[in-house]
Amino acid sequence: MKREMLLLPLILLCLFSFGQDVDGYYIKKTGDTIRGKVKLPLLPKLKLGASSQITFDPLAKEAVKEAKEIDYAKLTFDFRFSQGGEKHEKIDRLKVKGFGFYYEGHQYDFISWDVTANKQMYLIPATGDVAPDGVYFILRSIEGIWPVYSLFQEVEMTKKSWNNNGGPSSPAINKSYDGNALKRDVIFEHPTKGLLYISDQYPLLMKQAQVPQFLQLEQAFMQTLSSKETMLDIVKKYNVWAANNR
Repeated sequence: MKREMLLLPLILLCLFSFGQDVDGYYIKKTGDTIRGKVKLPLLPKLKLGASSQITFDPLAKEAVKEAKEIDYAKLTFDFRFSQGGEKHEKIDRLKVKGFGFYYEGHQYDFISWDVTANKQMYLIPATGDVAPDGVYFILRSIEGIWPVYSLFQEVEMTKKSWNNNGGPSSPAINKSYDGNALKRDVIFEHPTKGLLYISDQYPLLMKQAQVPQFLQLEQAFMQTLSSKETMLDIVKKYNVWAANNR
Protein backbone atom coordinates (compact mmCIF):
# COMPACT_ATOMS: atom_id res chain seq x y z
CA MET A 1 0.00 0.00 0.00
CA LYS A 2 2.83 2.37 0.89
CA ARG A 3 4.46 1.73 -2.50
CA GLU A 4 1.23 2.61 -4.32
CA MET A 5 0.94 5.81 -2.32
CA LEU A 6 4.50 6.78 -3.27
CA LEU A 7 3.82 6.16 -6.96
CA LEU A 8 0.59 8.19 -6.96
CA PRO A 9 2.26 11.64 -7.02
CA LEU A 10 4.48 10.53 -9.90
CA ILE A 11 1.48 9.29 -11.88
CA LEU A 12 -0.42 12.50 -11.25
CA LEU A 13 2.64 14.52 -12.24
CA CYS A 14 2.79 12.71 -15.59
CA LEU A 15 -0.87 13.45 -16.30
CA PHE A 16 -0.38 17.22 -16.34
CA SER A 17 1.37 19.26 -19.00
CA PHE A 18 4.57 21.14 -18.27
CA GLY A 19 6.14 24.35 -19.49
CA GLN A 20 9.73 25.03 -20.42
CA ASP A 21 11.43 28.39 -20.87
CA VAL A 22 13.00 28.81 -24.31
CA ASP A 23 14.58 31.77 -26.11
CA GLY A 24 11.91 33.73 -27.92
CA TYR A 25 10.50 37.05 -29.01
CA TYR A 26 7.30 38.89 -29.85
CA ILE A 27 6.53 41.74 -32.23
CA LYS A 28 4.51 44.67 -30.92
CA LYS A 29 1.84 46.39 -33.01
CA THR A 30 4.38 49.20 -33.55
CA GLY A 31 6.79 46.74 -35.17
CA ASP A 32 9.26 46.69 -32.28
CA THR A 33 10.72 43.27 -31.40
CA ILE A 34 10.96 42.31 -27.72
CA ARG A 35 13.27 39.42 -26.82
CA GLY A 36 13.12 37.22 -23.76
CA LYS A 37 11.80 33.80 -22.74
CA VAL A 38 8.66 32.07 -24.00
CA LYS A 39 7.03 29.53 -21.68
CA LEU A 40 6.66 26.56 -24.02
CA PRO A 41 3.69 24.29 -23.17
CA LEU A 42 4.58 20.62 -23.41
CA LEU A 43 2.25 17.65 -23.59
CA PRO A 44 1.99 15.37 -20.55
CA LYS A 45 4.34 12.40 -20.48
CA LEU A 46 1.45 10.04 -19.92
CA LYS A 47 -1.32 10.38 -22.51
CA LEU A 48 -4.76 8.93 -22.02
CA GLY A 49 -7.66 8.43 -24.42
CA ALA A 50 -8.24 10.66 -27.43
CA SER A 51 -6.10 13.39 -25.90
CA SER A 52 -3.11 11.40 -27.14
CA GLN A 53 -4.39 11.42 -30.73
CA ILE A 54 -4.20 13.80 -33.66
CA THR A 55 -6.80 14.08 -36.38
CA PHE A 56 -5.73 13.68 -40.01
CA ASP A 57 -2.66 15.88 -40.48
CA PRO A 58 -2.46 17.46 -43.98
CA LEU A 59 1.21 18.41 -43.41
CA ALA A 60 2.42 15.18 -41.83
CA LYS A 61 5.06 14.63 -44.55
CA GLU A 62 6.22 18.26 -44.75
CA ALA A 63 6.31 19.56 -41.16
CA VAL A 64 8.57 16.80 -39.88
CA LYS A 65 10.80 19.19 -37.89
CA GLU A 66 7.94 20.36 -35.68
CA ALA A 67 8.34 18.76 -32.24
CA LYS A 68 5.63 16.25 -31.32
CA GLU A 69 5.82 17.09 -27.59
CA ILE A 70 4.72 20.75 -27.96
CA ASP A 71 1.10 21.42 -26.98
CA TYR A 72 0.40 23.62 -30.00
CA ALA A 73 -3.29 24.16 -29.18
CA LYS A 74 -2.25 26.12 -26.08
CA LEU A 75 -0.48 28.67 -28.33
CA THR A 76 -3.48 29.46 -30.55
CA PHE A 77 -4.83 32.37 -28.49
CA ASP A 78 -1.99 33.53 -26.21
CA PHE A 79 1.44 32.69 -24.85
CA ARG A 80 3.46 33.42 -21.71
CA PHE A 81 6.52 35.63 -21.92
CA SER A 82 9.22 36.75 -19.50
CA GLN A 83 11.85 39.45 -19.95
CA GLY A 84 14.92 39.87 -17.76
CA GLY A 85 13.95 37.13 -15.34
CA GLU A 86 10.66 38.81 -14.43
CA LYS A 87 7.37 37.00 -13.83
CA HIS A 88 5.76 35.51 -16.94
CA GLU A 89 3.08 37.66 -18.56
CA LYS A 90 0.23 36.30 -20.65
CA ILE A 91 0.26 38.00 -24.07
CA ASP A 92 -2.87 37.83 -26.21
CA ARG A 93 -2.97 37.51 -30.02
CA LEU A 94 -4.97 40.77 -30.20
CA LYS A 95 -2.08 42.77 -28.71
CA VAL A 96 0.85 41.70 -30.92
CA LYS A 97 1.70 40.99 -34.55
CA GLY A 98 3.34 37.68 -33.75
CA PHE A 99 5.86 35.77 -31.67
CA GLY A 100 8.37 32.98 -31.97
CA PHE A 101 10.86 30.77 -30.18
CA TYR A 102 13.76 28.39 -30.75
CA TYR A 103 13.39 24.80 -29.56
CA GLU A 104 15.43 21.65 -30.17
CA GLY A 105 17.27 23.05 -33.20
CA HIS A 106 14.21 24.47 -34.95
CA GLN A 107 12.81 28.00 -35.21
CA TYR A 108 9.05 28.46 -34.70
CA ASP A 109 7.41 31.67 -35.93
CA PHE A 110 3.76 32.55 -35.36
CA ILE A 111 1.78 35.48 -36.76
CA SER A 112 -1.55 36.87 -35.61
CA TRP A 113 -4.22 36.01 -38.20
CA ASP A 114 -7.44 38.03 -38.27
CA VAL A 115 -9.85 35.97 -40.36
CA THR A 116 -12.20 38.92 -40.94
CA ALA A 117 -9.43 41.27 -42.08
CA ASN A 118 -8.08 38.70 -44.53
CA LYS A 119 -10.87 37.94 -46.97
CA GLN A 120 -11.14 34.19 -47.37
CA MET A 121 -12.03 31.96 -50.25
CA TYR A 122 -14.26 29.02 -49.53
CA LEU A 123 -14.22 26.03 -51.82
CA ILE A 124 -14.23 22.26 -51.96
CA PRO A 125 -12.37 20.14 -50.91
CA ALA A 126 -11.78 21.41 -47.41
CA THR A 127 -8.73 21.12 -45.20
CA GLY A 128 -10.77 21.91 -42.09
CA ASP A 129 -13.22 24.43 -40.72
CA VAL A 130 -12.48 27.66 -38.86
CA ALA A 131 -14.84 30.25 -37.41
CA PRO A 132 -15.06 33.03 -40.05
CA ASP A 133 -14.64 35.90 -37.58
CA GLY A 134 -11.88 34.77 -35.21
CA VAL A 135 -8.32 35.89 -34.49
CA TYR A 136 -5.65 33.22 -34.05
CA PHE A 137 -1.92 32.65 -33.82
CA ILE A 138 -0.82 30.55 -36.80
CA LEU A 139 2.54 28.80 -37.22
CA ARG A 140 4.61 29.18 -40.39
CA SER A 141 5.12 25.51 -41.28
CA ILE A 142 6.32 25.50 -44.90
CA GLU A 143 8.51 28.05 -46.64
CA GLY A 144 8.04 29.01 -50.28
CA ILE A 145 6.67 31.68 -52.57
CA TRP A 146 3.33 30.72 -51.01
CA PRO A 147 4.20 30.08 -47.33
CA VAL A 148 1.92 27.60 -45.60
CA TYR A 149 0.70 28.23 -42.05
CA SER A 150 -0.90 25.93 -39.49
CA LEU A 151 -3.74 26.70 -37.11
CA PHE A 152 -3.87 24.23 -34.22
CA GLN A 153 -7.06 23.59 -32.29
CA GLU A 154 -8.28 21.07 -29.77
CA VAL A 155 -11.40 19.26 -30.93
CA GLU A 156 -13.76 16.89 -29.19
CA MET A 157 -13.65 13.26 -30.30
CA THR A 158 -16.56 10.85 -30.22
CA LYS A 159 -16.76 7.08 -30.31
CA LYS A 160 -19.58 5.04 -31.79
CA SER A 161 -21.20 1.94 -30.38
CA TRP A 162 -24.09 -0.20 -31.59
CA ASN A 163 -27.30 -0.40 -29.58
CA ASN A 164 -29.41 -3.44 -30.42
CA ASN A 165 -32.31 -2.55 -28.14
CA GLY A 166 -34.39 -1.86 -31.22
CA GLY A 167 -33.81 -5.39 -32.46
CA PRO A 168 -31.42 -6.80 -35.08
CA SER A 169 -33.44 -5.24 -37.90
CA SER A 170 -33.05 -1.67 -36.60
CA PRO A 171 -29.84 -1.25 -34.56
CA ALA A 172 -29.05 2.26 -33.35
CA ILE A 173 -25.67 3.99 -33.19
CA ASN A 174 -24.76 5.64 -29.89
CA LYS A 175 -22.17 8.42 -29.85
CA SER A 176 -20.24 9.35 -26.72
CA TYR A 177 -17.46 11.76 -25.79
CA ASP A 178 -13.98 10.28 -26.20
CA GLY A 179 -11.70 13.10 -25.06
CA ASN A 180 -9.95 15.79 -27.11
CA ALA A 181 -7.48 15.56 -29.98
CA LEU A 182 -5.24 17.98 -31.87
CA LYS A 183 -6.41 19.29 -35.25
CA ARG A 184 -4.31 21.19 -37.81
CA ASP A 185 -6.00 23.55 -40.28
CA VAL A 186 -4.03 24.94 -43.21
CA ILE A 187 -3.75 28.54 -44.42
CA PHE A 188 -1.47 29.72 -47.21
CA GLU A 189 -0.24 33.20 -48.11
CA HIS A 190 -0.58 34.53 -51.66
CA PRO A 191 1.62 37.51 -52.71
CA THR A 192 -1.38 39.67 -53.71
CA LYS A 193 -4.43 37.91 -52.23
CA GLY A 194 -3.10 37.66 -48.67
CA LEU A 195 -3.80 34.79 -46.28
CA LEU A 196 -6.24 32.29 -47.74
CA TYR A 197 -8.06 29.47 -46.01
CA ILE A 198 -9.90 26.63 -47.70
CA SER A 199 -13.19 25.44 -46.25
CA ASP A 200 -16.55 23.98 -47.25
CA GLN A 201 -18.07 24.76 -43.86
CA TYR A 202 -19.33 28.19 -44.92
CA PRO A 203 -21.09 29.59 -48.03
CA LEU A 204 -19.40 28.52 -51.26
CA LEU A 205 -17.83 31.53 -52.98
CA MET A 206 -15.69 29.81 -55.57
CA LYS A 207 -15.58 26.57 -57.51
CA GLN A 208 -12.30 24.72 -57.72
CA ALA A 209 -12.09 25.24 -61.50
CA GLN A 210 -11.94 29.01 -60.90
CA VAL A 211 -9.01 28.82 -58.49
CA PRO A 212 -6.06 28.86 -60.96
CA GLN A 213 -7.28 32.10 -62.52
CA PHE A 214 -8.02 33.63 -59.12
CA LEU A 215 -4.50 32.83 -57.95
CA GLN A 216 -2.98 34.23 -61.16
CA LEU A 217 -1.07 31.05 -61.94
CA GLU A 218 1.28 30.92 -64.90
CA GLN A 219 0.01 28.98 -67.91
CA ALA A 220 3.10 26.78 -67.89
CA PHE A 221 2.31 25.68 -64.34
CA MET A 222 -1.39 25.18 -65.02
CA GLN A 223 -0.48 22.63 -67.69
CA THR A 224 1.13 20.48 -64.98
CA LEU A 225 -2.12 20.18 -62.99
CA SER A 226 -4.62 17.36 -63.03
CA SER A 227 -8.29 17.52 -62.15
CA LYS A 228 -7.75 15.33 -59.08
CA GLU A 229 -5.38 17.66 -57.23
CA THR A 230 -6.71 19.43 -54.16
CA MET A 231 -6.04 23.07 -53.37
CA LEU A 232 -3.36 22.09 -50.87
CA ASP A 233 -1.73 19.86 -53.50
CA ILE A 234 -1.64 22.84 -55.87
CA VAL A 235 -0.05 25.09 -53.25
CA LYS A 236 2.70 22.59 -52.38
CA LYS A 237 3.31 21.79 -56.05
CA TYR A 238 3.49 25.47 -56.99
CA ASN A 239 6.12 26.17 -54.32
CA VAL A 240 8.37 23.51 -55.86
CA TRP A 241 7.65 24.63 -59.43
CA ALA A 242 8.30 28.32 -58.66
CA ALA A 243 11.60 27.54 -56.93
CA ASN A 244 12.81 25.69 -60.04
CA ASN A 245 11.54 28.16 -62.64
CA ARG A 246 12.52 31.57 -61.27
